[in-house]
Amino acid sequence: FNLIVAPGYPELIPNMVSLNNDRANTAFVIGDTPLDLGVNAVNIINWSNDTNGDGLATADPYLGVYFPAGLSSDLSGNTIMVPPSHMALRTYLYNDNVAYPWFAPAGANRGVVSNLSDIGYIDSTSGLFVHNAVAQGLRDALFNLNINPITQLPGTGIVVWGQETRSGDTTARNRVNVVRLENYLRTVFNTIANGFLFEPNDTITRKS
Repeated sequence: FNLIVAPGYPELIPNMVSLNNDRANTAFVIGDTPLDLGVNAVNIINWSNDTNGDGLATADPYLGVYFPAGLSSDLSGNTIMVPPSHMALRTYLYNDNVAYPWFAPAGANRGVVSNLSDIGYIDSTSGLFVHNAVAQGLRDALFNLNINPITQLPGTGIVVWGQETRSGDTTARNRVNVVRLENYLRTVFNTIANGFLFEPNDTITRKS
């Protein structure tokens, strides 16, 4: 497998990153923001920086985090709230089906979210779902924090509108498609290299 995700459990992000490190970073981790993380920029910044000790304290190039949550339906047709990774995972799978892992799982071509009726968050006081379309200003704030927005675009619908990783640097590895190519190459090279173990270091082997 090349994706690791635990929908609805943002507190497991460090564990998933550790698991991926143990697997020689051959997978990509899709992480959630909390369901009750509202659209207030200060709250999002505090969570992203782990200001209060209950936020995101993990910076890793093989991790992408998404915001906000959304409304979908279960198998019985009931409206249910789903975490951001529920939408992002489906987008990754669609991307890999119509293109390749080194394409961006975002945008109007491969990032349209087809299993959602609305996006927003849970109001921590009332416990009710609050709609928010994630407008340009909020998207800009999320980009600065390396959090990928899921937004509503007129004429397009609900789309994943970012592919930032939590690398913490400004190299190309802060893009999901770049590090997923790394994941893929590690997996393929490992399989290919096994066939050359114990072979003589001669011209024939080197040419192969």
